[in-house]
Amino acid sequence: MTYLELVAAVAQRAELDEKAVHAALDALSEVVVEQVAGDGKALVAGLGTFKPALKRRNPRAAKDAPRGRKLVLTPSSTVNVRLNG
Repeated sequence: MTYLELVAAVAQRAELDEKAVHAALDALSEVVVEQVAGDGKALVAGLGTFKPALKRRNPRAAKDAPRGRKLVLTPSSTVNVRLNG
């Protein structure tokens, strides 16, 4: 699903204007990124927790190396139940 397909689907399901949904999704992504950059995680109820990727181990240097700017979504229990039955 592309971003525009997501906007259209949410607009249809919520009976909202596509411009309003587009603005809301943009605001959500900005807030999540700012929160993860600041505190280290952002919880979106019913969806999951966004947090930075774990550090990886560099065996040659024998120390942890940062993953860079990667974001991980840990799904909520509600999402897990719907996906896994």
